[in-house]
Amino acid sequence: MRFHPLFEWPEQRDQRSRTGEAIALAAFSGRTSLTCDIMGDEIDPIEAATLTPWEFRRSPLLTRFKENGIVADVKLVTDWSDWIVRRDLLEDSAP
Repeated sequence: MRFHPLFEWPEQRDQRSRTGEAIALAAFSGRTSLTCDIMGDEIDPIEAATLTPWEFRRSPLLTRFKENGIVADVKLVTDWSDWIVRRDLLEDSAP
């Protein structure tokens, strides 16, 4: 079975959408900061980006995350929630 290429992966969102979603998440949950899932830093929502599971798995951040060894591999298999990352990490890894 093959999927049509347009349906194989969800569309990549732009940085503005990702940051807007992080701000909305913080506001909805009553938080003044979010935690970066890559670095563990507490960050202001305006400096954050929310990545869907598909966006994260297709991003250059995946390589950095996999440096955590078997724990990272297990998390990638079991955790299909959105990822919160520092926005500058995405800008640094842009081609």
